[in-house]
Amino acid sequence: MDSDIGKIQNEPLDITMIIRSNRTKGKQGSFDGGLGIPTYSLGEKGKVLYKFDLNILNRNLELIDIDWCERTIERNNVKLDKMKKGDMLVDLRQLFKDDSVTLSQINRYENNIETANQKLENAVNTISLGKIELGKSVGGEVDILKIVDQGKLKIKQITSPQLDFQGNNQHHGQPHDHDGDGYPDH
Repeated sequence: MDSDIGKIQNEPLDITMIIRSNRTKGKQGSFDGGLGIPTYSLGEKGKVLYKFDLNILNRNLELIDIDWCERTIERNNVKLDKMKKGDMLVDLRQLFKDDSVTLSQINRYENNIETANQKLENAVNTISLGKIELGKSVGGEVDILKIVDQGKLKIKQITSPQLDFQGNNQHHGQPHDHDGDGYPDH
């Protein structure tokens, strides 16, 4: 649950990253780990193989999510460009000098870009997420499909009840689908 992730993010825990299943129907998986402790929602019913590139040089320093930084810069630049309404040379501060709300948005977008650029420039420990689509082109590659099948079996073996912070089982005996095949596992 997103509220549980929020609680974890706010606790003084020694956590490098969080990987959780992508169980919400229609919800898209992660493109990056977000701000704070990198948190990834993964799981597309065996259709995608995820690859994390970790580069840890100093365990005492923050882990910088390269994908989050790049997407933050891109998204905020797109928002600023849309405000220019086709005139890429326009000075936004001059254009919106009498609109304090829009000036505040401009400041926020520029600050987001600056923060992400500083994180990239000063990054010592980095993480990046790659996805390998297991579509028709991989259909004949038995080795990759075996890895996926072995991973699904391993997940079934190590699955335990989800506990809240007080140690209570949150599912109360309700059947639910762990492996994403559309059928309750227990």
